[in-house]
Amino acid sequence: MPSDNIISVQAGPGLELNPVLNTLNSMIVLSNKKHCPHCQNHLNLTDEESETARLVFEGLYHAVIPQHTFSSFPAYLDYLKGCDPLELRDNILTFYKQRHDWKTGSLKEQTSEEISRKVLVSPDGFISFLQESFDPDHIDQEIERQAFEYLKHPDKMRKVIISFLSGLWNRTFQQRWEEVKDDLTDFIGKTELSYLKNMSPLKAIYNMTGSEIHEEKIAFALEKGYRLIFIPNKDVGEIYSKMLSQGVLYIFFNPENYEKRRLNAQLNNIDELARKLGAIADPNRLNILKYIASKNEACSQDIIRDMGFSQSAVSRHLKTLSDSGILMERRQVSAKFYRLNGEYVHNILHSLTGFLGI
Repeated sequence: MPSDNIISVQAGPGLELNPVLNTLNSMIVLSNKKHCPHCQNHLNLTDEESETARLVFEGLYHAVIPQHTFSSFPAYLDYLKGCDPLELRDNILTFYKQRHDWKTGSLKEQTSEEISRKVLVSPDGFISFLQESFDPDHIDQEIERQAFEYLKHPDKMRKVIISFLSGLWNRTFQQRWEEVKDDLTDFIGKTELSYLKNMSPLKAIYNMTGSEIHEEKIAFALEKGYRLIFIPNKDVGEIYSKMLSQGVLYIFFNPENYEKRRLNAQLNNIDELARKLGAIADPNRLNILKYIASKNEACSQDIIRDMGFSQSAVSRHLKTLSDSGILMERRQVSAKFYRLNGEYVHNILHSLTGFLGI
């Protein structure tokens, strides 16, 4: 059985389970209805807890995002309890410095130590520093002024982070992780991303998530050469979310309907389109498809009995049609039942007419 940290080792984008980032992302998404209005199962937080969530997940965000890999969320909490609070503060300032250098701020090219000494003098100086690094419209000054006070006192910052994350884990997310872990592990085990390797990163993100990407932070990460890792997460709803950490851009996406997105993405490749058409372009397979469509659903024994094919021939044809996505299958006891993926057949023909320009 795969471990809790699954990385698909291959050229191009990777696929990872990552229980810590998965849980943190769910906490962030579900604690803020504005962040993900279409998500289900939002947390019922008190007003005080909502304010703490904003502080921890916005103002102290880069202290929360781990810079190391952990086997479980409790292991991550243990790390927080034993780490140097200054390390957490420096994680925030280091990321801000990177953004500052990417822009043209007044402290460009200065060391982290020099920046720390200058921006932690006053809340106004800290806000000005952030406004040089980020779009001022995206800066919540109330939250950032609270964050400034914790940056001045890193030990208090660590305590509020540990207290809040531990409370969410014990109350909600330990059980939530147990509920989704097996399904996500199964998804990782059967999913390969080789079809993405020749795509641009933005196109790969679109094909994995179904969302067009027009975000400065993602453009910043890709421009800096961040590696792209996809993490399936059932709490992101109909959209995607992201994290940046240690030279990696993590994209969280809902695995539901992923297979349909993958099949449609492959149709944009002429070699893949030819393979799909080849799977259909056989008289016996066409007759099998017509038979299954007329029955709505059929198993191999039905086809053998009614169409007179041999067991080996039917098995071969069904495998070709299933592997191509033209047939969908489900198992009932010891038998597999097949039905036509009509929408996908329409997509294949649509891709053909688009390619021919007719």
